[in-house]
Amino acid sequence: MRALGRALRLLLAGVLSVGGVGLSLSGCSFPEAPLAAPPAQHGEQAGPSLSPPEVGRAPYAVYPAPDAAEGVGRVSRGSLVSALDVRLSYEEFEAGVFEHLARVFPPDRYGVRAGLYPPAAELGDWLKPYDAEKNPLGVNPPDPVASGTPGAEAAEAARREPRAVAVLAYNLYTSPPERNTPPEALALGLGVFAPAPEEAENFGRKAGEKIVHNLRSEGFTGDVWIAVYRLPLTKEAVPGTFVAFGLSKDKGGSFVEWETFRERYVLLSRGEDLLSQKFQGFVRELRDSFPQGVYATGTAHYVRDALVGVRLVFTTSLADAVSRQALVNFAVEKVNSLVPSGVSLVLDFQSFGRTYAVYIRDPAAGSFLYEPGRVP
Repeated sequence: MRALGRALRLLLAGVLSVGGVGLSLSGCSFPEAPLAAPPAQHGEQAGPSLSPPEVGRAPYAVYPAPDAAEGVGRVSRGSLVSALDVRLSYEEFEAGVFEHLARVFPPDRYGVRAGLYPPAAELGDWLKPYDAEKNPLGVNPPDPVASGTPGAEAAEAARREPRAVAVLAYNLYTSPPERNTPPEALALGLGVFAPAPEEAENFGRKAGEKIVHNLRSEGFTGDVWIAVYRLPLTKEAVPGTFVAFGLSKDKGGSFVEWETFRERYVLLSRGEDLLSQKFQGFVRELRDSFPQGVYATGTAHYVRDALVGVRLVFTTSLADAVSRQALVNFAVEKVNSLVPSGVSLVLDFQSFGRTYAVYIRDPAAGSFLYEPGRVP
């Protein structure tokens, strides 16, 4: 149980500082969003399980931001990315966030909205250059360098320039038992990026601790999860990497307990490795077999450079159940032959914005097909 708890804690950390900007919850209202399946009925098991397939629901739910979120003064991803000069691996980071969320939160209890980016004014002083008097929460190290010493000018320039290069926010909410009660918003989250491999973890931890300090000073008392992610340099041909997760517990002050972690996500549509090439060939074959319109995306999950999981999402406008089932059968057969048997596999099939089938292959527990809302 202790090992399971530790594993769950690491996975939960991937929510990317759940509570990260919780101070803005009181001032925002969140439109309701559907979950992947209705609340569990009598005799039906709630939540995901790797037991035999009596469970008639998908093991996760991820939804795009409602259109209503556009009108609450929040910056768009495009403007945020442009302003912070992010050129590579933004999608990998987003995919990584979704992977963590998908593995942890069951749809009958939790939902996720993406794209709720904080207003520029709410990014906080932690994103601005450090200044001992004017901005002690700035993310840059306050290393004083005497004027006239070797490297003083470069050090001062580096100190003045913000080191964080991107921020991403998500809203996690619970679905209450009462159908007519709006979902309870739990928190928002921030991701911290650092530019250089040798500085990433140390810099990210310092920045995360300052985020926590800032939140506590604003009166936020909930748990704060911090994820540190190293964005690759433009000359690197590799995706970014999660390097550390931190947790500041409720009523624990500004103290952050850190875990060093090494994992990364690769978008198979953009990768150049053998698995990505196989996926790209599969997509071409998929389009030939289903010309009516099927779109597939995929991510590969690596821990310490070892492939541990693959997740594919199929989006289709196929209207009839027979064609949708044919797509499931085709994809399960083909992808099973592409992905090594020792790697976990999740295939998510969506039609008109709803998940209608989820295939899970777990190396330790076998393979199962879940159909949300359908109980054998």
